[in-house]
Amino acid sequence: MKLNLHLRLSLIVALFVTGVTIATSYGFYNFTYSREQSRNLQAIEQISATVYKTAEIAAYAGNKVIAEDVLDGLLRNNLIHSAAMNTDQFSIRQGKNGGQALPPIIQALYSPFGKRDKIGELILIPSRDVIDEQANTIALEITVLMTLIIILTLLFLMAIIWLFITRPVSRLADELYHIRPGDDKRLTIPPLLRKTELETFSQTVN
Repeated sequence: MKLNLHLRLSLIVALFVTGVTIATSYGFYNFTYSREQSRNLQAIEQISATVYKTAEIAAYAGNKVIAEDVLDGLLRNNLIHSAAMNTDQFSIRQGKNGGQALPPIIQALYSPFGKRDKIGELILIPSRDVIDEQANTIALEITVLMTLIIILTLLFLMAIIWLFITRPVSRLADELYHIRPGDDKRLTIPPLLRKTELETFSQTVN
């Protein structure tokens, strides 16, 4: 099957852009996914920092009620799968039993009056399901948007190729085909393509 110049150029550009789009989308998706996972884990650490002092007081005083309030507050954030507090006086855990979880974030609790005296641990277990879902959603949205931009760019390039290359060349080829020896016909160049290689070509023919 014979392909005209426009189809050939369009096919080459389309194949190239498709390959670049696939490679770029794959890499950008993985990058965005990892970045969002890290951001969610940082958010959990920031949340735990807001209750850290209260957790230290609960551990020092051996107050199980305050400790439970701390864990309840932490579990209101859906990024946290479960939470626990372990001290010499008590050990409590709250949260989900099912679902997938990430490795725990463990923070040592120290006495308010002696920072070297460890009195317990605050343990936060991130929810893999929630974090993965959020990271996947954001990564997909950004990747789809980037893919649409690349496709629009491809269509724009194909239009430029047709307007400035294939259409003028096809027109010149058609005019040249109908010129006979002795005719006074001349090849014409559109204003946009004057002072280009096509004008030089037409002048040579004329």
